[in-house]
Amino acid sequence: MKRFTMFLMAAIMAIGSVIGQTENLPVIVKDASVTPPIGPSIGIDPTLLGGASVSVTDGVDTWTGTTGNDAVADEFGFGIATIMDLPLGTYDITVSMDGFVTQTIPFDLTSDVTTQGGPTVSLVPVPTENLPVIVKDASVTPPIGPSIGIDPTLLGGASVSVTDGVDTWAGTTGNDAVADEFGFGIATIMDLPLGIYDITVSMDGFVTQTISFDLTSDVTTQGGPTVSLVPVPTENLPIIVKDASVTPPIGPSIGIDPTLLGGASVSVTDGVDNWTGTTGNDAMADEFGFGIATIMDLPLGTYDITVSMDGFVTQTISFDLTSDVTTQGGPTVSLVPVPTENLPVIVKDASVTPPIGPSIGIDPTLLGGASVSVTDGVDTWTGTTGNDAVADEFGFGIATIMDLPLGTYDITVSMDGFVTQTISFDLTSDVTTQGVPTVSLVPVPTENLPVIVKDASVTPPIGPSIGIDPTLLGGATVSVTDGVDTWTGTTGNDAMADEFGFGIATIMDLPLGTYDITVSMDGFVTQTISFDLTSDVTTQGGPTVSLVPVPTENLPVIVKDASVTPPIGPSIGIDPTLLGGATVSVTDGVDTWTGTTGNDAMADEFGFGIATIMDLPLGTYDITVSMTGYVSQTISFDLTSDVTTQGGPTVSLVPVPTSIDKNESSTLSVYPNPTADFVNIQSEVAIRSVEVFSTGGALIKRFDGEAISQINIAELVNGIYIIKTTDRNRNQQITKINKH
Repeated sequence: MKRFTMFLMAAIMAIGSVIGQTENLPVIVKDASVTPPIGPSIGIDPTLLGGASVSVTDGVDTWTGTTGNDAVADEFGFGIATIMDLPLGTYDITVSMDGFVTQTIPFDLTSDVTTQGGPTVSLVPVPTENLPVIVKDASVTPPIGPSIGIDPTLLGGASVSVTDGVDTWAGTTGNDAVADEFGFGIATIMDLPLGIYDITVSMDGFVTQTISFDLTSDVTTQGGPTVSLVPVPTENLPIIVKDASVTPPIGPSIGIDPTLLGGASVSVTDGVDNWTGTTGNDAMADEFGFGIATIMDLPLGTYDITVSMDGFVTQTISFDLTSDVTTQGGPTVSLVPVPTENLPVIVKDASVTPPIGPSIGIDPTLLGGASVSVTDGVDTWTGTTGNDAVADEFGFGIATIMDLPLGTYDITVSMDGFVTQTISFDLTSDVTTQGVPTVSLVPVPTENLPVIVKDASVTPPIGPSIGIDPTLLGGATVSVTDGVDTWTGTTGNDAMADEFGFGIATIMDLPLGTYDITVSMDGFVTQTISFDLTSDVTTQGGPTVSLVPVPTENLPVIVKDASVTPPIGPSIGIDPTLLGGATVSVTDGVDTWTGTTGNDAMADEFGFGIATIMDLPLGTYDITVSMTGYVSQTISFDLTSDVTTQGGPTVSLVPVPTSIDKNESSTLSVYPNPTADFVNIQSEVAIRSVEVFSTGGALIKRFDGEAISQINIAELVNGIYIIKTTDRNRNQQITKINKH
């Protein structure tokens, strides 16, 4: 019993070792056409095939690989594809490669594959042949008996296409009589696998031909196929074009047929290709071809022929070109002239009353010089009504459009001072008897527009007054526009000459409508109003525009020396902090006003150090103050009407620091010096502001805070700078520092 138990356990262990076991399967691929070397050889076996595709399947799963193809990297694996970790069992192995016949073998993979080795599959190259295709011209008669040179029946330059239904190979027959002496008219498809092919040969001017050919290994002895192309049958097609309005001569005539039309355009199409020509137009050169356009070498078939010529109705016919056109003749196309009429357009002034009864001379209602435009929506014809009473005695006020094709037209008549008018007119062949269109233009209605301009700041007199109204503004500029045109004027400004027009600008002959009226004058706010000009402006009067003076204030600018300590308590005399002789410049970005602070202690007792800019319009200004020896200062100031009570701005100038070699106070320490970035500031009193100046006095940077102990000047260019510190007690100290 004990012995049986031990046997059973050993069997179970053996079965367990097989379940789940795998092996690597090396598949060796060789070229069956290569003879193996005799005896030992150095290097890769020349019979091995690198780059072959290997597919291994057990009917359910598939594994793939490629045989080694690199002679260096795959020295020991060239021509071998190893499928890794393949479960033991039976497989079908398929090997394929371009140019070789695909091979499939069965293989039983066992655990001793390592010692036995994997399978070797030898691929046989696909058998191929070169296929020469000979192309000939079936219309050329071959020479009788032996001949020297190239066979005249051969066709060079023909396109040859060979297909097995999957792949296609193409070539062209030899076309160079010298270079292709032995290949002229032949296209050879190289290394074509044996099999059945469709061969298609085509060439311009020939009917395309397709044949079937069975390529076998004995093509070299049997020869390739010969394809004979038949030329496409063609004929010359003469097209005769005639003028249907010309009566042919009766009986025999000498010279060119007067019904023929030279210079007509002829277009011939089969729906795919187009051929064009022009009928002969030179009576001498085209003696036998005048009025005829011949399309050469046209393939037989059915065509649409279209003939056109200016002044004639285009004509299209269908024609069946057959081989007997020479005896039957080509088609004749007769063109009908486009019917036309002269169209006289009469233009009148609708505002002029026609005379009663018969009158002598030109009708006073007629309008000479009017522009007439006639269009059918595609083409446009223009003219001008007669304007010379002598030369145009019978055509004054009339514009005649000559040779206008019959049809419906839009006629537009325009003239300065009149409303443009458009009418529709149907031009027919009986226009002479039915009459012509008359277009009556209505003058554009106009009125004179008086614009009254007043000064809104002037109080009008109470009760009747003598003389010019003091509220009127002479010399104001008035601009009137409808959005397209603009009219301008100026209000009367001469109290004597403009007694009844002072302060009024009258725009003459203004068309009725809505206008924007803009009135402007120096010292006043520009005003724009909208006004509807109607025919009753004479009784209603024109608009009145009241201009408001631009509000102004006197701006006192006080300039002080920031380096001077103001006196403590009340003081007598001029404030010692004031700076006389400083230049003050005030600008709103457009205009600039300048002044100088009072500099005479006696004469300017109450204006010393102050520059007052008079009558400055309210608004925001940049005020720049400069003085030799001081850093220029610019501030922004909003000038309002309460400047009198609030006072003007005060600008404190800092003296330009010069020749400072060390700190001026032992209570202030600035370090390191030189520095590349940070500057430390140590002071017994808290520093509230730090200003950095160039050596020329220009302010570069400013720092503000409650207790500044460090600033950063890393972004400044290297050089010497002046640092001005102000402590909480407003004490200022200056230090020179070197930034490197």
